Amino acid sequence: MFKQILRLAGLCAIFVMAGAFSFTFAQSQKGGLNGTIKDTQGGAVVGATVEATNKATNEKTTAITGDNGSYTFPNLDVGLYDVTVNATGFASTTAQDVKVSVSFITTQDLTLNPQGQSATVIVSNSDAQTQINTTDQQLSTLLDNKKIIDLPLLNRERA
Repeated sequence: MFKQILRLAGLCAIFVMAGAFSFTFAQSQKGGLNGTIKDTQGGAVVGATVEATNKATNEKTTAITGDNGSYTFPNLDVGLYDVTVNATGFASTTAQDVKVSVSFITTQDLTLNPQGQSATVIVSNSDAQTQINTTDQQLSTLLDNKKIIDLPLLNRERA
């Protein structure tokens, strides 16, 4: 009886450890967004409020720029975002359709105009899904479902 309990406890410990390792090595389903906010003279705008709004879910995330005018959103859901910047003495500026992809950090720098002027930056998406990560020189391509299905197979037989 004691041996059966010991075996059961050992099996439970193995399953718990296997579960812990699967969480450790799981791939992230999130991306990131960062950038620098500057004025028209090129100076950093400190204390600006940056708001990223997910266009699909309307979820809003807010960050404040640091001493060098930089902001970071480290864990955003994948999708298109509108990035709006507000700062005292400056007109509100918005970058529309900023694309956040899986495991990428997208950089979106913005320039604020003095109060009384406004600007809207429209970022257009092309069909190419290749992105270059300028922080560590990685080149990666995202493949959609259609491209994967259209890949030729060596053993595919035509009917």
